[in-house]
Amino acid sequence: MKLILSLILLFLPIVHGGYSLDISGQARWETYEFRDAGGVSNRLFALAEPLSMDPPFFCIDSKSPRTWSDSEGRFRFADVEPNRYSLALWTFRGWVLLMDLEKQDDYVIVVENEPVDVGIVRVPLMYKEEYK
Repeated sequence: MKLILSLILLFLPIVHGGYSLDISGQARWETYEFRDAGGVSNRLFALAEPLSMDPPFFCIDSKSPRTWSDSEGRFRFADVEPNRYSLALWTFRGWVLLMDLEKQDDYVIVVENEPVDVGIVRVPLMYKEEYK
């Protein structure tokens, strides 16, 4: 009986704070000529929470959700509270809010009651340390 219960618990989602919503995507370096320069691998990402939306002002603090990208640039924030977030990347310059290069605006991710896949996030190559 204990074995069956252990197996059931093993496959249940881990929920922190009562939420099991995820945000996922893939970050890719992009050159000034808008060419793909590979995955943003092994980098720290955070979700900046809004202090106000008019004008938009986002904050990263010790409680902000964080995650690392894998070798291909894929990232996943697990167990995120419903809210509006902006996507940030830790760089040699500190935290940088990433922009949607097509819309020329910050990435604002709205999490309501379903997981969110932001797709491919383009990161300017100037934030790569080796590019200085």
